[in-house]
Amino acid sequence: MGRVYLHKELTHKIIGFSFEIFNKLGYGLPEKTYQKALEAKLVEDGIRFQREKYGKIRLDNVMVGRYFADFIIEEKLVVELKVRNEIYQGHIVQLVNYLKSENYSTGLLIVFSKDGVKIKRIAN
Repeated sequence: MGRVYLHKELTHKIIGFSFEIFNKLGYGLPEKTYQKALEAKLVEDGIRFQREKYGKIRLDNVMVGRYFADFIIEEKLVVELKVRNEIYQGHIVQLVNYLKSENYSTGLLIVFSKDGVKIKRIAN
């Protein structure tokens, strides 16, 4: 029996958009350019999202920090975009913390690299 993934259709669609964007734009552009491209694809497809959403990091109900997630999609999925050659552990930790702080179940770390798109799917 295979793995069961939460929000499988939505994550599949976002991953597909990412590969389409990379195939059309290539590597080496500023991160904001890839963010705007993904935003355009989400709007075109009618997918609800918030971009650069402010979130709070809490300790025992006290706010101790904050973050800005690149995208919160359909109030289910946190998406972080990076322009790097590798997926770094620090980026994974960053996304895990975003998921925990607002109790989201699923995150995608999408890295636009010289070798193509690299994806890390994270469940909380």
